[in-house]
Amino acid sequence: MKTIKNLFVLSVLSLAFVMSSCVSDDDYSLPNISIQEPNIPQDKITTFLAVYQRFEQAQNDGDPTAIIPSDEELYIEGYVISSDQGGNFFEELIIQNKIDDSDSSEDPRLGLRISINVNSLYNTYQIGRKVYVKLTGLTIGESNGVLVIGKGESSQIEQIEATEYSEDCMCLVPFTDIIIRGTEIAEISPKVTTIEGLSEADENTLIQLNDAQFHRSQLGMTFAGEASDEFDGFRTLESCATNNTIPLQTSTFADFKSLQVDQGRGTIQGIYSRDFGDDFSVLVINSRADINFDSDERCDPNVLECGGSIGTAQTIFSQDMESVSNISDLEAQGWEQVLVAGSEQFIIGSFSGNNYAQISGFSSGESVMETWLVTPDINLDGTTDEALTFDLEVAFSNGVILSVLITDNYTGDVTTTEWTEVDVTIPNTPSSGFGGFNNVGDISIDCLEGNVRVAFKYLGSDPSATTRYHIDNLEVTGN
Repeated sequence: MKTIKNLFVLSVLSLAFVMSSCVSDDDYSLPNISIQEPNIPQDKITTFLAVYQRFEQAQNDGDPTAIIPSDEELYIEGYVISSDQGGNFFEELIIQNKIDDSDSSEDPRLGLRISINVNSLYNTYQIGRKVYVKLTGLTIGESNGVLVIGKGESSQIEQIEATEYSEDCMCLVPFTDIIIRGTEIAEISPKVTTIEGLSEADENTLIQLNDAQFHRSQLGMTFAGEASDEFDGFRTLESCATNNTIPLQTSTFADFKSLQVDQGRGTIQGIYSRDFGDDFSVLVINSRADINFDSDERCDPNVLECGGSIGTAQTIFSQDMESVSNISDLEAQGWEQVLVAGSEQFIIGSFSGNNYAQISGFSSGESVMETWLVTPDINLDGTTDEALTFDLEVAFSNGVILSVLITDNYTGDVTTTEWTEVDVTIPNTPSSGFGGFNNVGDISIDCLEGNVRVAFKYLGSDPSATTRYHIDNLEVTGN
């Protein structure tokens, strides 16, 4: 019993010592935890644009980062737009310099990510909270493709440590000397834009997409709870107006990861960013509440529904790509490649002695690309129970951006032809590497007659939709 009492006394004394270490004088009264507007000299506050320009100048000078000298007193002020409450953000704050989508050349709408080794930041820095960031001694650099404020002298940006929050002592305080809370909590208005309208300047800012939905291939899937989701899940969002797509990135630590994606159509707001490997652009939401797909009327295309038997007794058409070395060879056999938007083309790729038609928009710089690869006429008059099949490989997927279409009334112009989409499942994985060839089919097309044409339509947008596809061994069979 005496030992327990002694331990108790020691604990109390230790607690008193820790509490006393957090004050610099003899005032032992309760600390004032109310928030007051910090007294920061206006002439020491710089702009987000100046921060961006400082980093660009460092790169022009051959330096990977820009370091603010320890003797330069410098701040930025902005508004918090991220929250780690739902687990979709981790040890980071995203701030932007405006509460609405107003823009100007003198003070454009820009955002920054602050890398900080602390979680549960939402308790201190709520969405909309105005903050001041003391840049003195910090580093401006790029991490995962977006501009970041942290520590370090090399290209690898390090986190601001929890022990660096206060210069006076290593104790818990309601705000820090680096990220200082203001009194204002503003209502943040996202920039309403389109997928194709997004640019690098929108990174680290809050945006909203209207009239959007999850691609029909994603329905029934969770946000990030599938066996193939490692670290993050990527689900394809598409615009009902243009069919352009962007991946929604969800952490496998998010509290809504196991919920099914929304089935309807509507608006979604989130932070425009880049994936971990800096391969493509993504949208990241703070919580499930950021999705408002309140309409049940989806904008899915009409698909071919023949439903007949599958005939394999006769091969009506076959193309295995081994007889061609380039697209010109394929066109000489009656195929057509049509560029509707952009300049990205199908090519003939090869690996381990196997040829295939290949397309990818990666690093194309094309904000909109629409490319078609169309077969020659395939005559179905002499057969029944016709079926379509082909092999497909998906690589570096950041969205389902390939569709397969068919027509029995080709006008010679893909834009004026009435096409019907073939109901095939295009995989949305893997997000890195190659998925291997898989057979797609057999798809009944026996309700069509005469000459038909099959088309592969690639609708991409760099940097948000650049999935690579390999197509091989297309066949039409029948009895």
